[in-house]
Amino acid sequence: MKEITCCFTGHRDIPYSDLTDLKERLKKELVILIELGYKNFVAGGAIGFDTLAAEAVLDLKSEYSDIKLHLVLPCEGQDKFWTSEQKKKYKAVLSVADSHEYVSIPYTRYCMHQRNRKMVDMSSAVICFFDGGEKGGTASTVKYALKKGIKTVNIYTNPKETD
Repeated sequence: MKEITCCFTGHRDIPYSDLTDLKERLKKELVILIELGYKNFVAGGAIGFDTLAAEAVLDLKSEYSDIKLHLVLPCEGQDKFWTSEQKKKYKAVLSVADSHEYVSIPYTRYCMHQRNRKMVDMSSAVICFFDGGEKGGTASTVKYALKKGIKTVNIYTNPKETD
């Protein structure tokens, strides 16, 4: 299953001016992977790029009925401090995902990190929205994927150079 599974990682903040272009780049990469035989897509349920990617997979299900969206979530209640609009989107995606699982029931200081590693370990490809910075969950997830030799496609425009 790993050979036909792709996960997503990316920043929570997406400039509104970049949204339309980002959605187009994301859809293009998803279609490429689907046509290569990818059937399973894994998102972490966070606000920002995770939600955008999950929604893109769900939109493509009308054209590619055999693709699946799986959510690997850090903990129950991860949306506790989100805005009502963010909670609404989260619950909408959660209600139509093909499956979901939690890496921890209560929040722990490591549950986000564990979620990110689990998604990469399940996958043979990663689509990321990564600015090239050195700190944060997206940076550590991309570094982990690259260290494991997993195909990683960055759809961020003009990322900072990384070593």
